Amino acid sequence: MIKCKYCKAENSSDDKFCQGCGRDIRTAVSAPSQKKKLSSAKIFGRIILFFLLLLAFFITYFLVYPSFHLRKLPKITNGELLNGEKKLRSIEFMKKGKYTFSTDAITLLYNTYYNPKATKTKPLFVSVNKKKKLCFTIRIRFLKQIKLGTPVTVTVMPTYSFTRDNRRVSGFHPVYITVGNLPVPKYMYSKILPYFSEYYNSRTKKFLKNIFDIHVNKDNTVTFTVNVKKETYF
Repeated sequence: MIKCKYCKAENSSDDKFCQGCGRDIRTAVSAPSQKKKLSSAKIFGRIILFFLLLLAFFITYFLVYPSFHLRKLPKITNGELLNGEKKLRSIEFMKKGKYTFSTDAITLLYNTYYNPKATKTKPLFVSVNKKKKLCFTIRIRFLKQIKLGTPVTVTVMPTYSFTRDNRRVSGFHPVYITVGNLPVPKYMYSKILPYFSEYYNSRTKKFLKNIFDIHVNKDNTVTFTVNVKKETYF
């Protein structure tokens, strides 16, 4: 039995028109189903919109947003710059002592004296993370069509070569890598690290050979130790 939605009269399933009011019963039956189809389409559309917004947030937060903090080299006072240059020369001439720099000073001095060709287009940024680990960050353009580079950060630990009386810094070992705010799996390290190879040039290697220890301090400054006899490191 089919009940007419207009007059509420009951009709047989074979009737096309209502026996009470004469209106088309088929229209009365199909109208609710159309409404259901419309409502389900709206729900599906809202789900798609939600996932698109979520994807846009993901791309913005993890890949695009961090790059806005790496547009320019940090600024330091003239006094800090001159003091940093003096310390740099002392290290290059292997003058015994401990030399402490802020990460901003290291970034500026490195890009000025050790990476001058890439300073304007591809500077290297030095920082210290919450775990007191040294970090190197550069911007990489994975797609040439996109002008805005994605920041890639390598968190490192210094590696040492030992001699009879002391030890020297031989390089850096990557602990973990992030692209933007997104961690990179270890099997992808071999594809990311070659982008940093141009920053580890011959002058940088020569400078590191004069360093006997690199220590990150509680105030996020970095101390380089030169020409100190080996004591207890372990």
